[in-house]
Amino acid sequence: MKFNLLIENHMQAPSLKNTNWVLEIKGEKNEQDLKLQEKIMSNILSYTQEVDKLSIEEHIFRDPKASPSDIANKLGVPTSHIVYLFKYHSNITFSEYRMHSRIKDSVNLIEQGYLKANTLESLAYKTGYASYNPFFSAFKKVTTYSPQDYLKSMKF
Repeated sequence: MKFNLLIENHMQAPSLKNTNWVLEIKGEKNEQDLKLQEKIMSNILSYTQEVDKLSIEEHIFRDPKASPSDIANKLGVPTSHIVYLFKYHSNITFSEYRMHSRIKDSVNLIEQGYLKANTLESLAYKTGYASYNPFFSAFKKVTTYSPQDYLKSMKF
């Protein structure tokens, strides 16, 4: 399931609620993953909630180098737990989750008036992109609009 912006009377921020997470077990597992599953099964729900919190409230993905290890360190769990979480309990990859989180963050900043005093390029840097081009591509992929077209559709 992909995240896309909801379009009603005007565009709204993409939702990163638990639509990404799958609490039931999915996919075939190797022996190592089966052992890991036994250890962390009771923590899956809390892990998903904590990852969402790090993304939405703490903006962990504003760090251009944010990785599963960074999330694991913040949560005080082994990196293998976060890798397992995205492998078996997520509808999207870690990279896709990070991209969607960054675009959600950028849309929220736009709606809060960030661009009244800043450029789209600075918005790209603030939300974790190394330059404007990958930001533009991700924005269009997630929202189906270019940043400029999104701005035109906004009613300030």
